Amino acid sequence: VRMGLFGASQAIAFGIGGCGGTVLADVTRLVLGSPVAAYATVFAVEAMFFIAAAALATAVGRQGSFGEAANPLILAARHQASGADLMLRDLTYDLVVVGGGPSGATAAHDAAKAGYHVALLDRAGRIKPCGGAIPPRCVRDFDIPPELLVTRVYSARIISPSDRKGDMPIPNSYVGMVDREHFDEWLRARAAEAGAERRTGTYESFSRDGYGTAIVHYKDRDGTPGTLRARCVIGADGAISKVARDTVRGAEKMPYVFAYHEIIRSPERGAAEFASDRCDVYYKGTLSPDFYAWVFPHGATTSVGTGSANKGFS
Repeated sequence: VRMGLFGASQAIAFGIGGCGGTVLADVTRLVLGSPVAAYATVFAVEAMFFIAAAALATAVGRQGSFGEAANPLILAARHQASGADLMLRDLTYDLVVVGGGPSGATAAHDAAKAGYHVALLDRAGRIKPCGGAIPPRCVRDFDIPPELLVTRVYSARIISPSDRKGDMPIPNSYVGMVDREHFDEWLRARAAEAGAERRTGTYESFSRDGYGTAIVHYKDRDGTPGTLRARCVIGADGAISKVARDTVRGAEKMPYVFAYHEIIRSPERGAAEFASDRCDVYYKGTLSPDFYAWVFPHGATTSVGTGSANKGFS
């Protein structure tokens, strides 16, 4: 139970205290000429140390991390420290979010807005293959500005394996369409505006230090390794999350669907089988044996894609 740094620090303190107390008792006895007076003086000095220690502990508990506002010794040390000698608290985030898609960026934004010390780690340049449809409830609940919607669709068409078509209008409402390249970056920028610190890099691995603090290991764009210390980590790095595989047993067995899409210029208005205000969803085995394919209009462009959990499907 008493192994480790905590036990070692206790042993050192006991040794120094015992040795120092004995020396002080001997010196005081020579000065005062009385063993009783000498030990009484030593015990009084030790009592003062206990009171000071209790006061420091109370200040730490009252102020939170290190209690610097109530501790003049630590406050003075902070003023004297150089930029490379920051306190441990400043190097440890309350939360590190790995992955800057909609989930990760929103988590970082909400936590930073609540006053937590947040880092958002995301690899730059990746555009999620996605149709980009957002229901109005999502637009409202997450304060998505209307200018991010590249178009609005008012119906969906389902195309069956036998090529039957069924139109489903959206009465008195719509579905907003976004370009993920711009939409995701806007969410990340909003998180930064709320106070989250953005880091560009690729997650490598996860570990803990001797105190249980999480260490996120990553590489930046140039391949330089870096670390982020955190009290809490959110893995928002996708369906095949590497954070999950490093921390959750059986995560590598989770099923997932891969997706592929192209962004093309939208056909001219009136083109056959295309409507600029309608999403088309194809349930055809030739396009996807177990998922679906889509044609989602984005105004001047259109997302055309497909997905499948079958790794052998071309």
